[in-house]
Amino acid sequence: MKFAFLIILAILVSPMPSDAAKKKSASKRAVAQDSAMRVLPLDPYYPVDKLPRNYEVEKSANGVMPSAERDQLFLEAGLSEDVKGWDQFEKDILYMRVKNENLTEVAGRYPLIPSAALSRLKRLIAK
Repeated sequence: MKFAFLIILAILVSPMPSDAAKKKSASKRAVAQDSAMRVLPLDPYYPVDKLPRNYEVEKSANGVMPSAERDQLFLEAGLSEDVKGWDQFEKDILYMRVKNENLTEVAGRYPLIPSAALSRLKRLIAK
């Protein structure tokens, strides 16, 4: 009998979410649903009209260099043989590191690539 009384008492005194907490939670969900996410479709045939309404579709990749242009810079800098066999992602990472980091840091990450070639690439990127 005492055990049943304790269970009923525990249920009665347990905290219930207030109306304010419920409204706050609902408003967070509403903001999340109304916030637009930016999407850059890499496949030109992807049906972007089928995306949920809170997606904003970009038409071009701002700041993304086409791989042909990047590879041309590598060729001009004398890096073609050094990056031969690398996938596109690895080449992009090298390009971004040379563009944004100190040359001594980049040279430390890529000890097999001549520092002079990395320096030439940095100058070509800066043009």
